[in-house]
Amino acid sequence: MRANQHEKPRIFVGLWEVAGYHSRLVSGLRELGCSCSFVTLTAHAYAYGEREPVNRLLRFLQDTGLRLELTSWARPHAKLFWLCLWVGLRELVRLPLFLWALCRHDVFIFRAMFPFLFYFDLPILKLFGKRVIWVFHGTESRPPYLNGKLMRRPGRRVLRTAALLGWLQKHLIRFAERYVDVMVNSPATGQFHEKPFVQFLALGIPCRSPDAPETRHSAEARRDSAPTRVLHCPSHAATKGSAEIRRAVEELREEGLDLELSELSGVPNQAILEALEEVDFVIDQVYSDTPMAGFPTEAAFRGKAAVVGGYYTRRLHDDVPAEFIPPSLFCAPEELKDAIRALVTDPEKRRRLGENAYRFVTENWGSRVVAERFLRLCTDEIPETWYYDPARLRYLHGYGMPEDLLRKRLGELVARTGRETLRLKDKPELEAAFLAFIEETDGIQH
Repeated sequence: MRANQHEKPRIFVGLWEVAGYHSRLVSGLRELGCSCSFVTLTAHAYAYGEREPVNRLLRFLQDTGLRLELTSWARPHAKLFWLCLWVGLRELVRLPLFLWALCRHDVFIFRAMFPFLFYFDLPILKLFGKRVIWVFHGTESRPPYLNGKLMRRPGRRVLRTAALLGWLQKHLIRFAERYVDVMVNSPATGQFHEKPFVQFLALGIPCRSPDAPETRHSAEARRDSAPTRVLHCPSHAATKGSAEIRRAVEELREEGLDLELSELSGVPNQAILEALEEVDFVIDQVYSDTPMAGFPTEAAFRGKAAVVGGYYTRRLHDDVPAEFIPPSLFCAPEELKDAIRALVTDPEKRRRLGENAYRFVTENWGSRVVAERFLRLCTDEIPETWYYDPARLRYLHGYGMPEDLLRKRLGELVARTGRETLRLKDKPELEAAFLAFIEETDGIQH
């Protein structure tokens, strides 16, 4: 579908939220004058932004899903009953919701892997000339064997689960590539793609408009004489490397540095935004596959620098054009303590990095700016520099695991289920790099 150049397309966005990404994208699209519907089937546990005014049935589904997620149940059977009832009602809603959206919209922007009708809707949307855009946020496309949330768990059952999920994920992505017009993903999580996709960082993370009071630069608010205050907000402590972060901070204290670490987890997003005003910089995680995820982005809008650890720092500049890379102190996991020390002992370095991050996100990642880029996806006016060919992929380390644990678990997986469980027959060089990595040779991952 190519929209008339004098008309903006009617856009549907849904059906699942991720850290406020889609609601802020919708806000930007509406600022541009687009007719845009935003529907989610459950409310977000961390209350990112305002919810859309929806009909009573959808509001009931959203509220019930949220209560099921947040409530501690004394009787598990009661929770199972309400969960089954909620899921059944949610599935009944999908078909009429799809038919309504099909009649009223030209472009569909989905959180990838979560369409209306278990992928049967994709050929229908194609048949009716609708344009479909899928946005991957990491877990939806990252091979299960590179996901620390899964592979940190011990036992053979996990290996069987990883093999099964990998097979399913590979085939779903291959099927979707036949019908989805534009896929948006990061090279760090695109191992199962077979067709070029638009780089996630070429679009950016939509954030509140820079002129909003809560997003103005505030780096100068802290006194130089106070202890250096650092904030860490893990959604999952093990995969974020929270224990390693605490250990690094404690060792720096033993060296004599005046350093305070605060942690927030499982709280509404507004509580994190308020806490950001009181700190000097943030530490995101140890094993990230992106230089700036949602939490460091929110810090950047407040002029705060971020330390981000991750093995992808070895590949980032080979995969991503420099103009798309946001400023953070992105370091290898083994360099985390040195990175923290550098920002504690050098306030000027910290200030410059915070200012650069603030300038980057306000100029490039405001909701309206990101929405303008999405409109180019909607009208098929995509610069070639935004695309990434997955045949170039060489990143092996995934997310949420130290290198030695990853090598061990990959070795166990391949020994048990064979090299085909990597699902990389279409990328023989990448497959060979994984096998070399397992054998502890210096493969091409560096």
